[in-house]
Amino acid sequence: MSGADDYDIFISYTHEDGDVAKRLADELAGRGWSVFWDRTLLPGATWRSQIQSALSAAKVVVVMWSEKSVGSRWVEIEADYAFQRDSYIPVKIDDSSLPLGLSHVQVADLRHWHGDPAHMLPDVLISALHHRLGSAATVERQPAPSPPPPSPSTQGSVNADMTRVAADGLVRLSGAADGEKFEISVRLSQLRMKPEGLVIGRVAAQCDLAVPHASVSRRHALLAAVDGRLAISDLGSTNGTFVNGRPALREHPLDLARGASVRLGDVELVVEGVLH
Repeated sequence: MSGADDYDIFISYTHEDGDVAKRLADELAGRGWSVFWDRTLLPGATWRSQIQSALSAAKVVVVMWSEKSVGSRWVEIEADYAFQRDSYIPVKIDDSSLPLGLSHVQVADLRHWHGDPAHMLPDVLISALHHRLGSAATVERQPAPSPPPPSPSTQGSVNADMTRVAADGLVRLSGAADGEKFEISVRLSQLRMKPEGLVIGRVAAQCDLAVPHASVSRRHALLAAVDGRLAISDLGSTNGTFVNGRPALREHPLDLARGASVRLGDVELVVEGVLH
């Protein structure tokens, strides 16, 4: 798309990856976002003025890293500009290493999408864009599998213990990623003492509940009592927060029930329930 004054998304890429950029632009535009990716000059325009205008107007800049683009000075300039504006969303389509100054930012992995035309864009990218761009676009998401219904023997305790914040008790979420185990334990009394919620993040000094994994953002998600129920929502993290495959958005927290799967980046946790 070119010629408009404002864009939701600017795609930064090298011309060798033009076919991949077009596919990415088409899929994002199909979800309702306006996308600048076509580098064809308009009559009377210069390359520098047209690109700079679109880059400055875009709300987010998706930088497509590949073996070719990591060697492109222009892609690096666009990426650095976006990083300074806090509009930088990196994706990668192969195994190449990112430029040193930008390698510390979590990257959305599009290698499977790139290798298979039938593969849909990963939820983490769509969730990140939705957080940055708000709810103006109509976003189509992959249908998530429904969680198995609780057995009759546990259904009553699930409703009583998990969706309602009891007087006290311990909520535990445990799981693993990359062979490393992680656990979050929260006393329900903590939530009543901190009604704004408890921040889950990567760095213990910057959050209430630490999950020290590279795919988890410094301030990743919020665990809170919402209308008397235990719920989780994302805080604009790079890799998203999901409950049973559904994105837990900032404006749409998702309730937690015993046995629910909570994914923070690449870390998969299971809600064990309330232990009194």
